[in-house]
Amino acid sequence: MSNEAANVAILKEAYRRWNDSKGGSVEHWFDSVVAPNISFGSVPRGAAPLEFAKQYDSREQLRGYFQGLVGEWTMQHYTVDEYIAAQPQAVRATLARVRQTIRKAVVDNDSLSTNAHNVKIITVDGAVTLRGPVKTAEEKATVEALAQKASGVKSVDNQLEVDRDL
Repeated sequence: MSNEAANVAILKEAYRRWNDSKGGSVEHWFDSVVAPNISFGSVPRGAAPLEFAKQYDSREQLRGYFQGLVGEWTMQHYTVDEYIAAQPQAVRATLARVRQTIRKAVVDNDSLSTNAHNVKIITVDGAVTLRGPVKTAEEKATVEALAQKASGVKSVDNQLEVDRDL
């Protein structure tokens, strides 16, 4: 097994345990994943209300991050669709990328109304659910088609509602 494949296998197992234990597998991360010298950042970068999700440059600081997650949040599920290996590390890409891709395609489509631009896009394990009001049946079909085209989408549940009063 290549180093890249081994790194991905380690990361997949860590995220599997993280999901299965609903965030309770913190020690596994420190035993199997986290290197002695780390640099770990989160997308919110410490912005309110996620002040604990900032840049960490030591194992002790990162342990505090995990304690903040477990102490302040209740995990429902955590799914990773894609892992990217690069020597000597592996990183993850989450469902947020799928949701962002769909959102960009919808917002960039000038033929859609403001309401269609603001539909709710929910992603779980490659399944996409679309919710909210749109002006026409054509908009409903267009948003669904844009979601279907996004990489990583396995299915689309179109729950959009046509509201002609918009």
